[in-house]
Amino acid sequence: LYAAAAAKVQPTGLGAQDNVDFTSIAKGFDAMLKACRQAFWMGYMGASMIHPGWIKPANEGFTSAKSDIELARKVKIALVEAYAQGAGSVKVEGRMFDIAHMKHVDYTLMRADLISQREAEKAAAVAAAGGIQ
Repeated sequence: LYAAAAAKVQPTGLGAQDNVDFTSIAKGFDAMLKACRQAFWMGYMGASMIHPGWIKPANEGFTSAKSDIELARKVKIALVEAYAQGAGSVKVEGRMFDIAHMKHVDYTLMRADLISQREAEKAAAVAAAGGIQ
């Protein structure tokens, strides 16, 4: 994770996990989802998977929660309005946000848009193939 950050490349992987066998789905969907969410929380942006059973939990686990995306949208709007009025910070849902948060907000929204776009492309490809996955 640190090496990727130093090299300015996207960090991928699952990091250190407790008792997770990444070649098996024996632990179940919830354990796999938890492992992916933990890695995402640590700063990893995705991972390569060996077992096809990991695809769905990985896609879900490396995607920001809908509540986080909605909050990012609210913060973006509030900060843009605050800056236009000459203010340097704003309160949203009981928390203060300022310019230091804008980079994270912009990244969260950009990533959500790209994931949404990719999901639409995948759905179109499946539909074009007659529903075969």
